[in-house]
Amino acid sequence: MSTIALTDSTILLATTDPIGTVARDETVSATLHLKSDSTKISEVITVNLILQDNGMSRQVATTGVTILPGDSQTVTLTFPAPSTIGSYTLTFSSPEYGGPLTSQTLHVAILQSNLQILIPAAIGVVAAIIVLGVYLIRGKPVKEAEEKTKTKPAAGSTKTRPAPANPPSKSLTRTRGTEE
Repeated sequence: MSTIALTDSTILLATTDPIGTVARDETVSATLHLKSDSTKISEVITVNLILQDNGMSRQVATTGVTILPGDSQTVTLTFPAPSTIGSYTLTFSSPEYGGPLTSQTLHVAILQSNLQILIPAAIGVVAAIIVLGVYLIRGKPVKEAEEKTKTKPAAGSTKTRPAPANPPSKSLTRTRGTEE
């Protein structure tokens, strides 16, 4: 009696979507794309998402997935971002597959990256508007006040005009004349 053994190997090709910078305590979605190169074997695996920093690691999400021969599956795992700012390693792993599938870096900031750019820009615009407003408000009353004092005499004033600083002078001068 002869036995025919069928063999097939399976390699899972794993890729991730970039996450980018996230705010602390924000809900984060990490997406993993798996493609099987098998022609005969279906795989049923558990995908764990592990968050690592400074030697400490914790599992933040897990799910099961079935991958048919030659098929692709997309797995999205959601978890809260750490409350401490810094860089973390996200590792997708599978105990059935025998270890890590792929890793990527997660950057946690106080604010999202687009807000880190927009907030200072918005503050600059508001400051410019305030400066412009103060300039316009203070500029007009000073000019108007100067015009009013030039055109209107002060109330209750009996003086018509102040004497000019250098009035045309008529002076009587004596000259020593020569005798003729």
